[in-house]
Amino acid sequence: KLKMLSSDRIESMVSEGGFYFAKLPPYKNFPIFICYNYHEADIFTIYTLRNNVLDYQNSVEISATDSYSDVTESFAIFTDGTIYVKKNDGKKSMITVKRISKEGDFYELK
Repeated sequence: KLKMLSSDRIESMVSEGGFYFAKLPPYKNFPIFICYNYHEADIFTIYTLRNNVLDYQNSVEISATDSYSDVTESFAIFTDGTIYVKKNDGKKSMITVKRISKEGDFYELK
């Protein structure tokens, strides 16, 4: 089961087909949702809610495990809207940093 910690209450939702959703506190007035899909190699997808719908075109996807390689990914979300994604490929590691814009879009910090 997906477990998260926050100073605010987390609303979790279970949907059909192996998807679990958790609603995080909003950032810049955009609620953030995390979807955990345990049927597809433990994939986490982070969405913002815009115009009262999940924005599937604007998301961050993290593959916790990969059936075809040794690549693993993990992530952390902070209250300032920063998302850190760490990718491990054998002995190599890479960290990507993403933020949420004023319009609710994810963008990568360089």
